[in-house]
Amino acid sequence: MRLLVFGSSILFAVQIWGLDSSSAILLNGKTSANLQDEALTSGRYSIKESSEALTSVFAKPVRRVSKKNRNPANEVVATPTPSPVAVESSGDNEKMIQVPSYAEQVKDLMLGKALPELDAYREQIHPDDIRLNRVEINVAPGMIYVDSKSTESYRNYTSFSPFLKIGAEIWWTPFIGLYGNYATSVGADVKNGNQLQSNSSVTHELIDGGLDFRQFFGFSRRANSIAFGLHYFETKFSPPSDSSSRTKTKTSGFGIHFQSRFPVAPSYAWILGASIDPRVTHSEFGTSLGLQSGGGTESSRFAVHFGGEFKLSRQNQMTWDLSYSLERNQFSGSANLTDPETARIPSGVSVTNSTSLLTIGYRWGH
Repeated sequence: MRLLVFGSSILFAVQIWGLDSSSAILLNGKTSANLQDEALTSGRYSIKESSEALTSVFAKPVRRVSKKNRNPANEVVATPTPSPVAVESSGDNEKMIQVPSYAEQVKDLMLGKALPELDAYREQIHPDDIRLNRVEINVAPGMIYVDSKSTESYRNYTSFSPFLKIGAEIWWTPFIGLYGNYATSVGADVKNGNQLQSNSSVTHELIDGGLDFRQFFGFSRRANSIAFGLHYFETKFSPPSDSSSRTKTKTSGFGIHFQSRFPVAPSYAWILGASIDPRVTHSEFGTSLGLQSGGGTESSRFAVHFGGEFKLSRQNQMTWDLSYSLERNQFSGSANLTDPETARIPSGVSVTNSTSLLTIGYRWGH
């Protein structure tokens, strides 16, 4: 009987000891998830945990320390030794790739050096992303409306006609490009004067080119982007050389431009841009009229445009664009001819020339 009672006491003690050992971890607040969180606090990795890592915590006993001699610095708790699998998230790839600055890219391009960082950047981009294009060629027919208002009747006219624009851009890197465009009216004409009922054929021409710097805010095909840079432009108004009521004009200069692209789907993006030419050169060229509206001019120009891009594929896009530009010329001194409408020689002639364009085009990229 005494042996039976003694054996039961031993069995009960063993059960109590096992319960205390397995609950010690809970009292210390050290679960397997806590231990792994403390080991990887950067948040850069996601942990794939095996069941073996969880069971290893309970498989090893914890050394018990009495409350009297307990010192947190000396406490030793058996920690699990799992082998977590570190997986990089897609968003962190952007931080790992250090894209060289624009100055470094230009310098390396001029020296013919390799750009391994840009190759790594391209590898992260979707194969159907347009920023992989090295060359882009566009053709955009449309309509042009020109309205010139002046205190001098020779410079007053309106014109409406078809229009054609062609251009190309070469992207040395996904962030730096060089572009050029040429546009001309087709079949435009203007009245020879308010007192005359005849018209003369004229040509409106636009040439522009420049350097683009582009920045994307992410790797996704729906990432927004902005392009900005320097450009040179030249506009011409050309009536017939024997015209006795109109004069040829030319405006040219340097300016800055920017354009934002806002994709709302992988297949469509909104486009918004503007250009500013704070100081440009405006000249009048002789026809049989021989007009000089003044001794010198102060001229400026700005333009805005809004449109969209339908992406059929990386190589093929349809575009539409609505643009408006405003040019102002202020002449000093007096003109050299008497105005036929006022019968006086005008002084301080001013001209405001506005141009509206609507184009629907096609772009090919490779």
